[in-house]
Amino acid sequence: MTLVAARARQQRALASGWVSEQLTRRQSIVVGGGFALLGALSAVFAALVSRHVWRPDELMLPWGVGLAVVGSVAVVLTARTLGKGHGLGAAGGWLVGLLLVLSGPGGDIVVAGDLLGYAFLLGATAAVAITAGWPQQRL
Repeated sequence: MTLVAARARQQRALASGWVSEQLTRRQSIVVGGGFALLGALSAVFAALVSRHVWRPDELMLPWGVGLAVVGSVAVVLTARTLGKGHGLGAAGGWLVGLLLVLSGPGGDIVVAGDLLGYAFLLGATAAVAITAGWPQQRL
């Protein structure tokens, strides 16, 4: 679908009343809170899965770190589809969830102070922050 056809389809949907152009204030607050909660939950699950590795012979492939980063970025990117504020809320929720994991009992076991732990902490945090703050393109 070309950009012109997509824009025409969006205009027809707006004109017919099926789609409202913007969320109301109450809807925006509820959706933002939901994305913040989803961001916190994704940080917890990302921390848990980040330790998984595949060891064929003497090689170690850390697929858990990659999955954790991609999953966390996907949550923030999905929130950004409704606006930059929702993306920032999801990223803030993600950071709060990560801090809860680290400060909770056993946080140093879930995210250990080794190469995998630091790769997850630095890589996922940077990826989430960059995704949330990236300039949004208009169609």
